[in-house]
Amino acid sequence: MFEVTFLGHQGWHFASGGTNVLLDPLLCADFGQDPRGNGFDVFPPRHLDFASCPPIDAVLFSHEHEDHFNIPSIERLDRDIPIFISVRSSAAANQILEELGFRVRPLEPGVEIEIGALRVLPLPQESLGGSHPGEWDSLALYIDDRNDDGSFFTTVDHRPHRKTFEALRQRSLRPALVSYADNEQNHSTMFPWAEPQGDADGSLANELRELIEEATPSDARPEAIIVCANGFAARGDLSWMNRTVFYRNPETACALLQAEFGDLFLAPLPGDVIALRGRQRSGPLLRSTWVTPKCEDEWPARGGGSDQPDSFAPATGKTNLNTTERADLSGALDAFAKYLYGSSLFQETYLLDAKTAAGRRQTMAFVTFEGDDITSGQSNPAAVWAWDPSACTFLQESHDKPDDEFVVGARCWASDLLAVLRAEMPAASLTMGRLAGWNALPSMLRFELPNLLHMYCHPLRAPEQFLELYRALVTGESPRIHPTSRPN
Repeated sequence: MFEVTFLGHQGWHFASGGTNVLLDPLLCADFGQDPRGNGFDVFPPRHLDFASCPPIDAVLFSHEHEDHFNIPSIERLDRDIPIFISVRSSAAANQILEELGFRVRPLEPGVEIEIGALRVLPLPQESLGGSHPGEWDSLALYIDDRNDDGSFFTTVDHRPHRKTFEALRQRSLRPALVSYADNEQNHSTMFPWAEPQGDADGSLANELRELIEEATPSDARPEAIIVCANGFAARGDLSWMNRTVFYRNPETACALLQAEFGDLFLAPLPGDVIALRGRQRSGPLLRSTWVTPKCEDEWPARGGGSDQPDSFAPATGKTNLNTTERADLSGALDAFAKYLYGSSLFQETYLLDAKTAAGRRQTMAFVTFEGDDITSGQSNPAAVWAWDPSACTFLQESHDKPDDEFVVGARCWASDLLAVLRAEMPAASLTMGRLAGWNALPSMLRFELPNLLHMYCHPLRAPEQFLELYRALVTGESPRIHPTSRPN
């Protein structure tokens, strides 16, 4: 029997013939790559009974983003468990795993590995245009039971499409279970032009219908499509985001499709187990012995909408920069200006003309906050940094109404912007709730500043800085999850 257990978010436990493998497990209640503690809680919250967890033979990591590659979770693994990571991961990931005492093995596209009763085939994505920026190292994974009871396929954060399944067919691969990540979020309260299209649950249902009717071969329909992701919640002063950002409910979307497709689409809870025998589902969902969702009244509330507060605290906790740090911010912005050459924002602004811009400057600006406290800092912004693509720099200027001066721009704390540009904290600490923007030409400018910041502050661009982030996250907790024996 081939069993697939949903651990939460995009974490999985695969079991067959006494072999147990984990993929992207979040083994703590929270996660993040910010040593300052800015991060997110796993949603729905779960109870993990590590004493009941079966011996683990290997752990796979699909890529290096913080909701998959989580240092405190990794520390809960016995050092005898082999760790497999994408060969396209940064040097920082390999280094921190070696420093923690693990034997690191590569997941290389097209190279199958055998782990006991399971086979794992990493595959290149059919498109690098994932639903999240910077998914360069993420590989698609086909996990097969060697007894031919079942198989599991995931493109992780990338959207599977027709070419995805055509590539599987060319390899004579037919997944019994397909994972579909719903990563769509509503950030329109921070970026008003980013209003999502379509009604919440209906839009997800339409995506799933399109997946099965247009992308999946009619003669190779899987036993189930498992809808997951967005399995995290903001906390503290960012808890308002839970009602706004996470606007789609997979369970509701799957229920909308039930009359048409039966139980083809599943929205599992942590601890739900899908069992396959002879490549077919073996009865209803089972329950895990070591993963249990907490009672629903303990879950953070979602849906209903909520606006970003008029003021928000800096993620760094610093409302002021010193003289040296202000000079560092200028230099860091110049480096970011060089990165923007040829970017989506560069191209979009270069397609504007004076008439279209309606008197505004055809460029962007950062409005940065500093002050003795949060209220004073945001009432009187410290600086306006205007992007000058011709000089490849940001120039500090003074403007009473920057919204009327520039076609696009963003507001944030100076300390937060500096920390992200120097990769001293992950971009999510800034872009998730502590950055707000304007866009005078939403029909012409996507203004994907959050995406650009995520790609700029990325382990593959700044491995030295991310290694320091990883080292700062090391807790020294004793291992709790143990292996059987190290595979040869």
